[in-house]
Amino acid sequence: MNQTSSASRLAQTLVAVTSSAATQSILVEQAKRYGLSVIAASDRTTALSTVEMAVPDIVAVDLEGSDRDHLRLLTAIRTQHPACAVIVIADAARPQTALDALRAGAVDVVTVPVVPEEFGRAIHRALSTLPRTVDDTAAIEQVEHTIVVIPDPAHVDTVAEWLIQTTGLTLPATQRLHLRAMLHELILNAIEHGSLDIHFREKEEALARDRYDELLRRRMQDSRFNQRRVTVRVLYDKRRQVLQYRIKDEGKGFQWKSYLNRTMEACPPGESNGRGIFLARSFFPNLTYNEPGNEVTVTIPLT
Repeated sequence: MNQTSSASRLAQTLVAVTSSAATQSILVEQAKRYGLSVIAASDRTTALSTVEMAVPDIVAVDLEGSDRDHLRLLTAIRTQHPACAVIVIADAARPQTALDALRAGAVDVVTVPVVPEEFGRAIHRALSTLPRTVDDTAAIEQVEHTIVVIPDPAHVDTVAEWLIQTTGLTLPATQRLHLRAMLHELILNAIEHGSLDIHFREKEEALARDRYDELLRRRMQDSRFNQRRVTVRVLYDKRRQVLQYRIKDEGKGFQWKSYLNRTMEACPPGESNGRGIFLARSFFPNLTYNEPGNEVTVTIPLT
């Protein structure tokens, strides 16, 4: 009899990191019992790129070979995708490895050789840790989230991933990928151009001279800019069937109308200014700015 939970309806993908065909067969078999699709990765490098592209709900990591390398993999996954549940497969003769994995953020440990039922229970526990959506509770009609983001572009991917896992799980997988790209572009724009007041030409020149990191460092240390924040407000309205993101920075804004009008057509070759807006609006047409241009609103129909 299959063990299922309401959380399992939200999880769609498990990435299995193992070079063992026998272990992989068991992982695939048990994952299918819970309605999960499985993507295989045989090594650390492949695993990181696979997780980056697939944005899975669960990752199963076989801690074979070098413990240090695989623990680094576990740490990287937890850093880049904090809402992802990680199950580790470890040698029972090396209990310290399992302990280190749990300290690094794994939700469960299964020993080798893997017993199918044991791994099935680990999946069940991992699913219970995943974020649930408002659709799981009939009485909740509306949910709002507000997060405040420091002006550091290095954290944009982590923030976008948190927003997807917390507020975008009801969207189809392809639309979640589009949402991730949109959030990345708009939050990055708010930080660079709004909070840090870096103009497009200034950024282009710094990149051309390989001094963009230096420019960022100076701006983030500048008292005129380092106290500015980007605020992201999310509204999930079940009655209206809309998901809305509002991203506001504390900058002066910009002349957004010409860029928004231009996004109806492809950007001219060689012209990268405004491509973030073009990308975001191509995925989600219901994109608008306030009059100063320091707040963008994206409304996504849920029907």
